[in-house]
Amino acid sequence: MIYLTGKFIHGTEAEVSSILQSYSAEITSSTDADCCIVGDIGEDIDGAMISKLRDLGVPIFNESEFFDVYEIDADVM
Repeated sequence: MIYLTGKFIHGTEAEVSSILQSYSAEITSSTDADCCIVGDIGEDIDGAMISKLRDLGVPIFNESEFFDVYEIDADVM
């Protein structure tokens, strides 16, 4: 499960969710996340939730890093 926060260069949160769901990812709005993706634009970020997730040991990725590591840009471009 992936927690999303912030504004994304790959589109709206709904569009990014759709992209990730096309890879069978589940999106969550709670602390049961397996990872967190923070939008690269750097606005509207839920810092309190990031702190909670970090305290729980959940990996935090920035948008471009996540899309690069999992080669998502190669598929959506």
